[in-house]
Amino acid sequence: MRRLLACVLLIGLLTPLTAAQADFSYARVNAVLNQRLSCRSGPGTQYEEPVNYFSAGTSLTLLAKAYDQRNGVWWVMVEFSYKSMRYRAYTGAKRFDNLNLDRLPTEVQMGSGSTPGGYPVEAWWGPGANSYKRMSRNVPGGVSVTIWGYAYNGAEDTDFVLIEFYDRSMGCTRRAWVKEWAIEETYMDYGRGR
Repeated sequence: MRRLLACVLLIGLLTPLTAAQADFSYARVNAVLNQRLSCRSGPGTQYEEPVNYFSAGTSLTLLAKAYDQRNGVWWVMVEFSYKSMRYRAYTGAKRFDNLNLDRLPTEVQMGSGSTPGGYPVEAWWGPGANSYKRMSRNVPGGVSVTIWGYAYNGAEDTDFVLIEFYDRSMGCTRRAWVKEWAIEETYMDYGRGR
């Protein structure tokens, strides 16, 4: 009986994940800014800062939270549209009054890998090449990455992953959404090992 159970469990682990099984659940919590939105590509001041958007009183959608160990504060991933393009970026939780962080899932590291060594990888501000703003800089080739998010874009029939890496040419840490097939993964965990 134990051998049969072990075989069943092994088959389950070797079965490829479907998009529905693998999709990271983001919350969709609306919150109102109490000051101007200053955002970064990742949860901390060590990440690149694109621009500032919107003023106090603007309602935004919050998706997840991440703790900044360096500064000891919570950051939140926000999603918004600006000039007909969508963005996912991070801002300090302090920019929202009465925010209940318990309503947001905490980001977890989902894997690691690298970009192919020979060429850069296209990068976006969210999981979609057609609806999210393209980043002004690609992800360099041959860099190690940490995977922090996953999304299946049904409109494009493509999986996207949120990666983090150090960009030597910019001298800062960055996060970017890239097509999953562009990452040579060494380990990926969408809730279980793969």
